[in-house]
Amino acid sequence: MPEAPPFNPSGSSEERITAHWALCPTPTGVEVRQGVRCVVDPYTSLIMACQAKGQEAWADIDLSRGTTLLTPGLINTHTHLELFRTAPIERHPDQTFADWLLAVIDYKRGSTMVDAISACHHSMVELITSGTTCVNDISSEGASLVALEQIGLRGTVSPESIILGDLSDVGGPTAEQQCQQAIERWLSLQESWDKHPLLRLGVSPHSPYNMTPAVWEQLVTHTTPALVHTHLAETRDELTYFKTGSASLSELDEKILGKRFAPPQVGVSPVVAYEAQWGSHTNVVAAHGVFLDEADIGILAQHDVAMAHCPQSNQWLSGIEAVMPYHKLKAAGLRVGLGTDSSLSCPRLDLRTEARLAQTLHGLGLEETLQLCTVNGAAVLGQAELLGQLREGYKADLVLWWHPSADPATLSDPLALWLDPDTIAVMVWVDGRLILDRCDTLWSQ
Repeated sequence: MPEAPPFNPSGSSEERITAHWALCPTPTGVEVRQGVRCVVDPYTSLIMACQAKGQEAWADIDLSRGTTLLTPGLINTHTHLELFRTAPIERHPDQTFADWLLAVIDYKRGSTMVDAISACHHSMVELITSGTTCVNDISSEGASLVALEQIGLRGTVSPESIILGDLSDVGGPTAEQQCQQAIERWLSLQESWDKHPLLRLGVSPHSPYNMTPAVWEQLVTHTTPALVHTHLAETRDELTYFKTGSASLSELDEKILGKRFAPPQVGVSPVVAYEAQWGSHTNVVAAHGVFLDEADIGILAQHDVAMAHCPQSNQWLSGIEAVMPYHKLKAAGLRVGLGTDSSLSCPRLDLRTEARLAQTLHGLGLEETLQLCTVNGAAVLGQAELLGQLREGYKADLVLWWHPSADPATLSDPLALWLDPDTIAVMVWVDGRLILDRCDTLWSQ
């Protein structure tokens, strides 16, 4: 990573931010503005103005070299902050997805709440230093709520539930008891976090292979989540489990829960088997969506399900052929944003790395690539009127980027510069509050 020279936005104490260029995504494209001054209301944390002043504004930028870019903060539509690891857990060619999940469970075993909060902090360091200001997180312990508040990152956190059925015959609770426990846990979290200015509470039925349709309905009906966050069609093992009733995921159930379970329907895809559940809430967000056919996409579109695209994680778990049918989803009218998943299946929680891979996989233009990280992510979260754009009335979630050698006077493509690996986030604001400032640290460098 290159080192940044001294930089101080003109008048930052007056909530004014100046950059050589601003990249302003909208649902229909990206407007590139030169010499931008962005003004933030310190009382509401909303953007008051983002005006193009041309090169005359460059005189306000105390920068000895390089070029600065201003964008909205990046929005990560699928994370597991509590699952941090310095290197992903390998999935070997001879392993099933169930084998990999068992390795994940073994890795988590014995983790305390303190451990989980610490893991969240490590995850957030990677996210914030690469420009993410908002996450859509699935939490096992509720630790990410605590960590997000401590750091000041925006997020929707969905407590995760895995309920496959009655466990009373193996010394466990009934499905009804498990569901009631999950609902009570959710209501307890709601009581503590409902009015938080940066955080929302969702709910996460883990996946079709880990939640019965009846319990899914009860869980959503008896809570009031901002959204429903689940995993769908992530691996071929999941599809085969539903299509044929194959044993690999059932064997995992037996190892973890003490008994085997079967899909609610055999011979259909998970999308078809859970068709009623996709309309259980006004905003269902499904992560991955790799193994989908035309009929699946039609059902998801009918219920306006949003998709979190995690290119690196998909390929880590299922190989280079595991590619979401992005263009088909888009043509069907589905909302699609980018996510990283966790560091257990993603080498680094950097949304621009995901964007570069998505660009390669799907032949995307630069504008669409930025949209996926910002305005499209806001749409996935149901916050399109609040986040993801540099415009009046939107939340001041902002990133100032810096490239060490680009000359702003001769720069021909600021969008390409934003995606350049040598461009780094030097300042990050969430809700108008500066949460990352590399400038003072790097002054002596």
